Amino acid sequence: HAIPLSNRVVPSGGSTNIRTKNLKTIMGNIRHYYEETLGQVVIKAPNLDGIGRHPENFVSDMELFLILLLGCAVGSPEKLAFVTDIKELLPVEVQMDIVPFIKM
Repeated sequence: HAIPLSNRVVPSGGSTNIRTKNLKTIMGNIRHYYEETLGQVVIKAPNLDGIGRHPENFVSDMELFLILLLGCAVGSPEKLAFVTDIKELLPVEVQMDIVPFIKM
C-alpha cells in the first residue's frame, strides 16, 4: 500500500483507524481554512476519535463537525458552487436538515 500524503483522505474500508485519520486530516484542513482564510480560530473541536470509532454515541460532535465544514463552504469564494451542489446532489430531506446549520 502506498502511504497517502498527509492531506489526502483515503477509503477507510471499514477501518475505524483510517476513518479517524481521515477525520483528523479534514479537521486539520478546516482549522487551517478558518485561521488563514477567515481569520478565525476554532475554539471547540469535535471529538474525532469518538466520531471515528463510535459515531452513534457522538452525534453532537458530528453536528459540530458539520457546522465547521459548512462554515468553510459558505465562507469561501466558491460558496455558490457549494450551495448548487447541495441543492443538486442531496435529497431534499437532507437539505432541510442542514439548513439550520448553514444559518448559524
